[in-house]
Amino acid sequence: MLKIFSAVIPNISRIPSRSIIRLWLLKFGLHKLMQPIECAGDWAIILDHTIQIGKLKIFIVLGLRFSQLPFNRSLTLADVRPLVLLPMQSSTGQKIREILQNLKNEVGMIRQVVADEGSDIKSGINLFRNDNPDCDYIADIVHKLAHFLQNELKHNKKWDELSKRASEARTKLLQTEYAYLIPPQRRDKARYLNLEELIKWAYRILMALQEDLLSQSDRESVFKEFSWVYGLSEDVEYFYQLWQIISITRDWVRNFGIQADTAVILSRMLQGLSLNFRVQHFADKIIQFVTEESAKSRPHERLVGSYEIIESLIGLIKYHSNSQSRSGFTGSFLIAAALPGKVDEQTVFEAMKCVRAGDVQEWENTYFNSTIQKKRAEFYRQIPLIEEDRSIKENGTINGKCINLEFEPEIG
Repeated sequence: MLKIFSAVIPNISRIPSRSIIRLWLLKFGLHKLMQPIECAGDWAIILDHTIQIGKLKIFIVLGLRFSQLPFNRSLTLADVRPLVLLPMQSSTGQKIREILQNLKNEVGMIRQVVADEGSDIKSGINLFRNDNPDCDYIADIVHKLAHFLQNELKHNKKWDELSKRASEARTKLLQTEYAYLIPPQRRDKARYLNLEELIKWAYRILMALQEDLLSQSDRESVFKEFSWVYGLSEDVEYFYQLWQIISITRDWVRNFGIQADTAVILSRMLQGLSLNFRVQHFADKIIQFVTEESAKSRPHERLVGSYEIIESLIGLIKYHSNSQSRSGFTGSFLIAAALPGKVDEQTVFEAMKCVRAGDVQEWENTYFNSTIQKKRAEFYRQIPLIEEDRSIKENGTINGKCINLEFEPEIG
């Protein structure tokens, strides 16, 4: 924006306020949502919900064409474009079906949908596919692998022991000289999606105990605090082999998608590993799933197999929201439409020229007219906490002294 302005205002002397910068981002996001979508027969769409507090959900759909699908790398935000950004108080399969049908009318044909297996989203996709049999549903590979892993480990007592003792070790060593050795912190939410670091940590500790790779003093430090890992050595090896299968499968699908021969290629790759009988049985389940997904791919066609790009977008928005996420969604979520796709000078210029501040305000009023922040502020005004609050509310005084309630607007 500053580069654009500098062409017509040579000596910019004022710094834009944060509200102006926010407005630029929202105008850019709304511009992207308003752009016409090219009609084609090879659209892949990636969709998900996100929620913070309250009932409001945001339904997000990103899309790209197969002809623009990158090879030998995972998707980035620059590869996709925002197609739908819809706040909704409730979500049902029928609502999802209607959204997808309306979107299909715009893009021409939806060849595939990638999503997790949330009940309302999966139901909506299945209803949509009943009317559009040429559309295939691909389950997100990461969630599917996590599901397999959960079934493998949920009754494993040794896994429970490793998790519990690692958590205790983290608490014990957090403020000590051995803090560099502490296990990774695990999240309660979607914990089977996040066990990779714990497995790798346990395997490193086991190697430190078994191999002559560290100095004598460092080995003594590891042994002093984590000799119990040695007692789980056979099980740690088992967990590590499970992780190898998960990692190889996930990375291949991330980078190369799903093709007719994906299952065959992965099977050959996994044959190069030294797997025990239990792990080989687990690998067979993974290959069977990938075989079923590969069968959906037509000759010379490559399907998207991961929806991590939409999780990355949601995670980025939550990261920048920081503590604001405790107050629920606001119109600022329109920034989610600004981040994907092309960002260059010409696109920004067109957005600023075509989208008015009033258009952004109208969009916010339509979807975020009654936010949690607004309701909380109104509640606080109606129920003042102390006498001073009541005094300020009623007559602008504190202890009888008049205070100035007029503020200079921020310039920018």
